[in-house]
Amino acid sequence: MSECSFVRTLQYSSPARGGWSIVRMAMQVPESYQLFVGPSACMRHIMLSSMELKIDDRISWLPIREADIVSGSYEALILESVDGLLGKMEPRPRVFMIFVTCIDNLLGTDHDAFLAPLNEKYPETKTIVCFMNPITGDGPAPPAVTIQDTIYSLTGEAEKKDDAVNFIGSNLAIELDNELIGWLKQNGIETRHISQYQTFDAFQEMGKSRFNIITSPLALYAAKQMKLRKGIGYGYFPVSYSFDEIERGAAELCGSLGIPAPDFSRERQRAEEKIFETLKALAGRPVSIDYAATYRPFGLARLLLEYGFRVDTVYTSECLPVERGDMEWILKNHREVKIVQPEHFSMPGQIAGSREHLCIGFEAAYFTGSPHVVPIAADGEHYGYAGVVSMMEKMRAECGHEYDLEQLVKDSGLVV
Repeated sequence: MSECSFVRTLQYSSPARGGWSIVRMAMQVPESYQLFVGPSACMRHIMLSSMELKIDDRISWLPIREADIVSGSYEALILESVDGLLGKMEPRPRVFMIFVTCIDNLLGTDHDAFLAPLNEKYPETKTIVCFMNPITGDGPAPPAVTIQDTIYSLTGEAEKKDDAVNFIGSNLAIELDNELIGWLKQNGIETRHISQYQTFDAFQEMGKSRFNIITSPLALYAAKQMKLRKGIGYGYFPVSYSFDEIERGAAELCGSLGIPAPDFSRERQRAEEKIFETLKALAGRPVSIDYAATYRPFGLARLLLEYGFRVDTVYTSECLPVERGDMEWILKNHREVKIVQPEHFSMPGQIAGSREHLCIGFEAAYFTGSPHVVPIAADGEHYGYAGVVSMMEKMRAECGHEYDLEQLVKDSGLVV
């Protein structure tokens, strides 16, 4: 294809579409509890995924009926429900998150009407409002962005910062054998990620770090707010599959931290060796990639194409600005690669039925019909050269493995 345009229209959601829910992201805050408030249809998929992940002991549900809205008892109902829950809890959570849906936006709710009395009555618990309102999805502050801000607004404040950096934006902590983490540690800089904390008090130390490393675009707004509120500097160093970008990012980060730039030539060589091993193992097998597996589907596709892999399709709903150059390179140099919008209204029933494909991501597997899946979402633990190595190892391993995709989606706790 010689051009690519993404259409905003009626959307289709495949059975394999999903990722971490907003609720699941927020549950990373230690010692927190949630109440999801909304129409039963809005909470159904969140409820089911919470049960599948066995985290439903940390969340309650408050179904809102039409009568609750018409009668004007919405705020009073929330106040009564949260008061009832907190009154029975022992020990009480350190944070109580009230999740509201699109109805809340339409009603123009006065949140202080229930937050003020709750925070006064239960001072040991910080009660806050979180938003799961898809009507803001096309705006500058969709739920996946605002929840990052909410999460990190709960970290502590410290005038004196310590020699530590936070990784923000990734659901999972970057693997400890990552070359960048090793280099930072070698230079006396500790790395922190929300997943390492078991208590709310320990989680507070993320507010003492002197720098935030932003690994995905979802956390950029949160980082800007942390700079304003807590004085923590930040830099956007997203996951990348470009060796030159990995090198530039590491050098720029180290410059910001005032430490020497690393020499990752050995790590680069190892990554290339793993790429060639994987190329040989795939033996010309077609590869499909989807946008839910990685924030850089075009970057990953370009890396594979440059080394001779047979990339068949990239499934994505958009092209992030940081990916524009990679997409244009693919359009110019590999016109055979298909770029498909998985949520387009024409997609129902468009299953290729190819069991040969190696699919990076769940939706790629659904639309190709292949049982060979690299089950990863939002880049997982991948970052830098170590991330490239890990991806290659997963690709080789999954070539010889077959999944039941329906069961795999359930086991992964995706919100669909």
